[in-house]
Amino acid sequence: MAVLQQGRGDDALADPSLAVAAGALVLALGLYLLERRALQQVALFVAVVATMVAGGHRLGWSWETVEGYGFLALGAVWVGGGGRGGAVPGRASEAVGALALLSGPEVFDAEAVGPGGDWGLWLGLGLSVALIVAGSVLARNVLLGIGAAGMVLYLGQVAGEHWNDLGAPVAILLVGLGLVAAAVVVARLRPGGNEAARRPAAD
Repeated sequence: MAVLQQGRGDDALADPSLAVAAGALVLALGLYLLERRALQQVALFVAVVATMVAGGHRLGWSWETVEGYGFLALGAVWVGGGGRGGAVPGRASEAVGALALLSGPEVFDAEAVGPGGDWGLWLGLGLSVALIVAGSVLARNVLLGIGAAGMVLYLGQVAGEHWNDLGAPVAILLVGLGLVAAAVVVARLRPGGNEAARRPAAD
């Protein structure tokens, strides 16, 4: 597509035009409809992101707006598709969607400046907790694992942002308390978790 549109393919991946990205999207969608497997689904997601970024660039939108809100929207769609069985395989859809959901706040944080500029980190932390709760309630280990990893990541970043304000011991204490709270929530929300805890150990 890059060669047909521009005569060369050197910069097709670095800065794809809307025509190149849309062509890749059509191809990726066709491949996914023919063979619904994890690799084809990842290729489709990458093509959607490339088309989204190229379209935003054509409209003159900033990249942080396109990628930040775009990753949040795509993540929600992909996670929902995997949970309802609309996207096959479901685990791959949930993994790609959860990673996209947690990538959006990172984009916002990368461009945040001034007081209160760390709101992207708090958004990422909230989404991580939401993934942990959803993974625990619905027994989705993929969502649970990615949510736990996201919580560790965002708690560390929040502590780093407020390291000087709170002091190192307080920041480390808050991170530890957050992780303990997450472990307690997971233990209580896991299906059959309370019953397993109350059941006496076998001889």
